[in-house]
Amino acid sequence: MELEKRLQRATQAVGDELDRLLSDPSREVLRALLDNANLAEPQILLLLERADLPGEIVEEVARRKEWIASYRVKLAVVRHPRSPRLVSMALLKFLYLFDLMTVSLLPTVPAEIQQQASEMIVGRLGQLPLGQKLTLARRGPLRVLAGLLAEARPEVVPVALDNPRLTEAVLLRLLAGRVCKPAIVREIARHRKWSLRRDIRFALIRHAQTPAPVRESFIARTVTADLERLMREGDLPAAVQGLVRKEIERRRGT
Repeated sequence: MELEKRLQRATQAVGDELDRLLSDPSREVLRALLDNANLAEPQILLLLERADLPGEIVEEVARRKEWIASYRVKLAVVRHPRSPRLVSMALLKFLYLFDLMTVSLLPTVPAEIQQQASEMIVGRLGQLPLGQKLTLARRGPLRVLAGLLAEARPEVVPVALDNPRLTEAVLLRLLAGRVCKPAIVREIARHRKWSLRRDIRFALIRHAQTPAPVRESFIARTVTADLERLMREGDLPAAVQGLVRKEIERRRGT
């Protein structure tokens, strides 16, 4: 069908013809289609599934009050890779918790929108029930994991430590912070993955909240070169310096 004819039909089409026009490559046809009185939520959602949909069309959908009043349309607009930044930012506040989590993890969503979605989840953590926090700990993005670990709820910490998105850098920042609750230190120290990381072990050896038997076990299992490095770095508490020095001397037979 020629462009002029498709433009004419776009504002009046119904049924199968309307559905076919949803995949039209022409921006002009898509713009005209938005003025079709027969266009309803199902067609809008199908249109928003097009990854190649121009950003101006996504923005126009968001401007139409009769469509953007729908929660499903709001979510589809935010999830669209070409949704204008300001449009998505304005709609994030309307999304349910786990839809925010989905948005924060979608690789097709711009990084700024992912980050804002994560920050909004973190802002809600204080009001969430335990079950939702456990789900976030199991499946959530890195920023949310950091927020959950900072809360240090004993039921949540082990689940968050098992999340594959968690990074060593987050745990090192947590252990280096002024306020790191004993529950966090204990769980990291006995975790089957994180307790084997050299820099995590160094941080635990240094940390004042590390239980003495755990610290002594780590020192005993640390190679001499790394113990000497710990001594050179000069940030060990005096009591810990004594333990490390004693272990080095024992190995040297002095």
